Amino acid sequence: MAFADPSSETSVFDRMRVHAPEQATKTIYMIGHILAGVAAMVNCAVIVPALEDNSADSAAFGKVAAVCGIVGGVGMLFGTLFRPVDPIRDTGVSILSTGTTLISTGAKIMCWWKATGAEAKAWTETGAMIDGALGMMALVVSCYHFYELAHAADDSARKVAICDETATLCNTFGRFTQAGAILDEDPETKTALAVATAVLSGIYGGLAIAAGLAES
Repeated sequence: MAFADPSSETSVFDRMRVHAPEQATKTIYMIGHILAGVAAMVNCAVIVPALEDNSADSAAFGKVAAVCGIVGGVGMLFGTLFRPVDPIRDTGVSILSTGTTLISTGAKIMCWWKATGAEAKAWTETGAMIDGALGMMALVVSCYHFYELAHAADDSARKVAICDETATLCNTFGRFTQAGAILDEDPETKTALAVATAVLSGIYGGLAIAAGLAES
């Protein structure tokens, strides 16, 4: 399958006809990915107590985890928009990827904002179901991107893109386990899913930071 010439791929700056120095776009990519990575590491530390029970402490940890999810999503999105590194070349799949990220981040913000008082549990569960459903689309996008990367030239950009997409894949599986932990009523499986979410969040954070530093 023939893909478009990478030189034809443009960032937000290019689409706006704004000249941005290469080092500036690399800095945006690096900061966005490091921010997402640090947020994931914090999430790794708080997600298990946030998901294990419905106490006041659990709710507080849950708020922190939700903010980490929002910050991480925005950080990765900025990197993708302003410094695309060997990005998805199929226009339709690329639009699906960006749209999924935007909707997911927007849903997290809405559910986080609404998850207070008596309606907190219902909004948290709603957010989990939405995120799990969107995670299925994100999984399809990641699989397609890996397919493209398998046919791409073996250069530094490809290596960074593989690291980046592997991070995204860990984040997607983490969304599945987190949704399961929120919706599961059995204490033992809830804890197991919460621990799995924490592990995946830690791996995601490390890979996101690695991708950011590699492109700096």
